[in-house]
Amino acid sequence: MSFRSAHETRGSGTSNGTSYEGASRVHAVILTRDRPETLERCVETALLTLGADDALTVLDDSCPMISRVNSASLTQVARHSLVHLARLRAEQLHDLIARASGGHRAQWQTRTAPRDIAPLRNLTLLLSAAVGAQTTILVDDDMCHYDLQATHLLLDAHYRALGPVVIGAEIGGTSELDTVTRLSDALCVLESKSQNSAVATTELFQVYPSPHNRHAAECEYLSAGYMAFRLPATGLFAFPPGYNEDWLWCLLHVAGGRACLLRDDQVVVHEPPALRQSTRDDILFEIAGDLIFDCLAEPRDGTTSGPEFILERLADCVPDVSMIPSMRAEAVLRRALRLRENGHGGALPGLESYGLSVLRNMLDSGELELDGTRTLQAWSVDAVAKHKSFAMTLGDVNVRCVLREAMKEGKK
Repeated sequence: MSFRSAHETRGSGTSNGTSYEGASRVHAVILTRDRPETLERCVETALLTLGADDALTVLDDSCPMISRVNSASLTQVARHSLVHLARLRAEQLHDLIARASGGHRAQWQTRTAPRDIAPLRNLTLLLSAAVGAQTTILVDDDMCHYDLQATHLLLDAHYRALGPVVIGAEIGGTSELDTVTRLSDALCVLESKSQNSAVATTELFQVYPSPHNRHAAECEYLSAGYMAFRLPATGLFAFPPGYNEDWLWCLLHVAGGRACLLRDDQVVVHEPPALRQSTRDDILFEIAGDLIFDCLAEPRDGTTSGPEFILERLADCVPDVSMIPSMRAEAVLRRALRLRENGHGGALPGLESYGLSVLRNMLDSGELELDGTRTLQAWSVDAVAKHKSFAMTLGDVNVRCVLREAMKEGKK
């Protein structure tokens, strides 16, 4: 692949001469895994609104072959940009951090499942601390149509008025929610259609947000698929493990009164290369995360608490019956059955391969009868341990030095 030169107006004919030490404005971090074409689009979009005072780091979790393709392509685009552009391999970075802090990987560096992205999110927090830019912006590689400059200016204005702040965006495009919610939303679309009308499967999973008119709105949680923040060093703590790691991280900020959370009226489009065909493991991973989120989002007494205390307290939570996954799955399957009986079944075969069939089989086999109390207790212990573990890594001077060196070596 080759990067096009739409960004060259800011750095045409100039080598990538900026250093991280000079990147005092925006540091954007793109997470990518095995999607070189998708990364190409994301990098092109990022460079459109970055300049000589900014840095763009690609945190690459790809297999070795794709990682080499990404490296070569980023080297090419760096020749025409003033932005400090670097690529870091996630596995190598984890190893460097482990060696710098004693030789063994810390607890926060381990995944709870293949889809657990929390360790990668936490690498971005360490990188943000090492670079020290005014604004850090996290971007997943399948996000597009975003404006880093606009986000930085908005965050800067709110920071001056409010202090520590986290800003997200309205997310349109393909739904990034859990399988049960996506199926429920797809059924809503079918219910709004006339009988036997043709509906493309991709349309069933589309999200069409209604952006705010003029102002960013306060909220309790945001997607880290596109998220900007300006936080003091004491305001950085680990993304919790498992599914919904970004929403949980945001809830901990709100509950602790540590930062103001705002959702911008900018609409960022989530456009992955393909729809996820959910497997049994996908659904098990998601339903545990949804249960944890629902319990953490329950109204509290209004007092502010630190994240560690909140995570510990979750072990004592007793989930409401409505939060149990089997109840949600039954509701979705009943709606699907009614649609079929009422002549709306034309598009249902498409939904079967995107989770409906797997969900039905799991319900029939009893796999969705989750022990909510035990799940919360086990997750709480793991989350607290990883929270403490990350705090130790964040405060390790050797780790910060290693990260700075790695960013210099990763420069394109």
